[in-house]
Amino acid sequence: MNFALKASLLIAVDAYAGEWLTLPRLVARVVRPMHEVESICDELVAAGQMQADRMPDGTRCFGVQCQPLGGAAP
Repeated sequence: MNFALKASLLIAVDAYAGEWLTLPRLVARVVRPMHEVESICDELVAAGQMQADRMPDGTRCFGVQCQPLGGAAP
């Protein structure tokens, strides 16, 4: 299941390359629990396959080929 979820998340962020996707938006796309999606996203960030940042309000965002948001560190 992890492989399928990782692939789905990578496809989602690739489809929006250059745009940040909020964690709730990613959860809605893959229909999995938020903690599970966040954990997999963190793995993908650690592997260099995805970026992470925070909006000024603290919302976590993930993406590829994105400019920094200027919020707190991920």
